[in-house]
Amino acid sequence: MRGQLTGYQRQISDIVADIYNSTKKWSRLNSTGSNSLSQLSNIKLSLLGKASTQEEVKDGHHYNDDLAEMTEKLRKSCMDMDKVSKELTGWNEKLALLKIAHDASLDPEDDHQIFSFFTFDQFIEYSQRIAAMYEQEIKLKIQICSTAAHVDTYAKTGEVNNCRDILMTFSSSWINEPYLDKEAIEMYLESMLLETGHRKTG
Repeated sequence: MRGQLTGYQRQISDIVADIYNSTKKWSRLNSTGSNSLSQLSNIKLSLLGKASTQEEVKDGHHYNDDLAEMTEKLRKSCMDMDKVSKELTGWNEKLALLKIAHDASLDPEDDHQIFSFFTFDQFIEYSQRIAAMYEQEIKLKIQICSTAAHVDTYAKTGEVNNCRDILMTFSSSWINEPYLDKEAIEMYLESMLLETGHRKTG
């Protein structure tokens, strides 16, 4: 079916594929970021465990080159994921612009159904819901990225156990992605992929 698509159908089909590919790219980056955060946490806790005097804190014993390197790796993951989030918003905006052009070409009595079941509005709605979730999730990840290496400045008294608890919460949040409703995202994606012929029935 996909090879036979032309015009607006083909453009929508291509955008749906782009949305799907963006979510897969995000998943790969999330895994990389999770590994970096885990290593960052281990380094940070090791430094905190070694520091035993106020003088050592002042001398910067809670931060070193290894921690700086891992912080940069985590920051890179965040930046790349932020780009993916913006990509998803961009695909949604492109669909909205296509709809304007499509509707302008129709008579008021024409059928606005673009595929077998979906209208333009349904594609726009599903892509917008997906983009909105990733937009919220990247805000959380950026906050984690900016805080993790300096967790001792936020933890109560900077104690190792308090810092460990915070870093464990960060890691759990990073992996579980609380702002992403995975079941809903899969439903939106699979519905659009099926409608555009990327998925076959039966």
